[in-house]
Amino acid sequence: MTCSVRKPRRDRATEIAGTWDFKWPLGTEIRVAFQRPPKPTNEDAFDKARREVIKLAQRWEDAISEQLASNKDVDAADFFLNGIRLTFPDDLIFDPPGQYQNIVDEEHRSPFLVDEYRRQYDVLVSFEDLPINRHRASADTKRDESRLGAVEDVGIERVASPTSELGCYARRRDFGIPTVYIGRFGADGQGKPLDEYYTYPLVQHVVVHEFGHVLGLAHEHQNPNLDRTPYRQPDEIRDTYAKIFRLEPGHISDRDVVEQVTEAWPGSAHFSDWDEFKGPDKPTLYGLKSIMTYPFHDLFLKPKLRPDEAVNKNAVDEAIARVQKNLLALTSPEACGTKPNGHPDLHGLLTHPTPSDVANLIRMYAPPRRSREHRRPQQ
Repeated sequence: MTCSVRKPRRDRATEIAGTWDFKWPLGTEIRVAFQRPPKPTNEDAFDKARREVIKLAQRWEDAISEQLASNKDVDAADFFLNGIRLTFPDDLIFDPPGQYQNIVDEEHRSPFLVDEYRRQYDVLVSFEDLPINRHRASADTKRDESRLGAVEDVGIERVASPTSELGCYARRRDFGIPTVYIGRFGADGQGKPLDEYYTYPLVQHVVVHEFGHVLGLAHEHQNPNLDRTPYRQPDEIRDTYAKIFRLEPGHISDRDVVEQVTEAWPGSAHFSDWDEFKGPDKPTLYGLKSIMTYPFHDLFLKPKLRPDEAVNKNAVDEAIARVQKNLLALTSPEACGTKPNGHPDLHGLLTHPTPSDVANLIRMYAPPRRSREHRRPQQ
């Protein structure tokens, strides 16, 4: 459950409205496309999975509308018209991916390139099972289909767990290369029926979390205004993450952990619209309530009381075993349709955006107040 903050090549830096920022321009209609999985699958199952994902993504719009109902400064209709909104055109469905390769610069997908023979989109969602390899945007090496390359391999980018490009960085991916991967992952996810998978509470958290990245929200635990010192060592965090989701340890590197967990978000506290967390109720990494934070995030932190390393290790191992047991319960047919919204034994699993998540989006995308006659007309 990661987000990519990869910068484009310098010769493409001004292609997207002349900015390197990840925030979508005000008034953007984010067109979401879907890519069928490469393995043979029933079309009805794919269609059901797609519609489940759309419903989960729309939880952001529902949460924003609910919060704006009591906000006198921002009109909900104006926010979705002149601020930001997700759309899911029915014609933006693509065939399974073929051989991954770079596309020449002339064919690089850009909002300024219009081609009536190529359906335009902003975000491409893949249902392909994870982990996979994909080329980096500037790579010239051939894809090695025989194994998973390490993250340091030249030209190879490993996708081991769900991930998304951050905000409008999605427009910098070549045409046909997915920008969101939410396929089945981990030992407990592989083999699940596609038409059931997106109804499990754990997967609902994953999808809503990734669409938070699509809208431009980074990990809340990487807020530069929070203290970074409580974290355990990267190798301990990596092993904990791998055990919980039953991933191969080699699929995650210490660098992944540093970039997605322990390090403050790239840039400074003033680069984005981070909550400054002022006042006596300022939260800590232990108390974050956000769907943009990993639900088991407290297992990455040093215990408040750690008499010795042996006691600490036992406590963490017991907690991991408890989380694994509950995760299995939340990826079973019996769990379908439930809405945990803060399961105490699962360290705060959320399946809906929290008020603080919505407040962050409103702060980022609320259109400037204007007279009604100057608002952009509905298309």
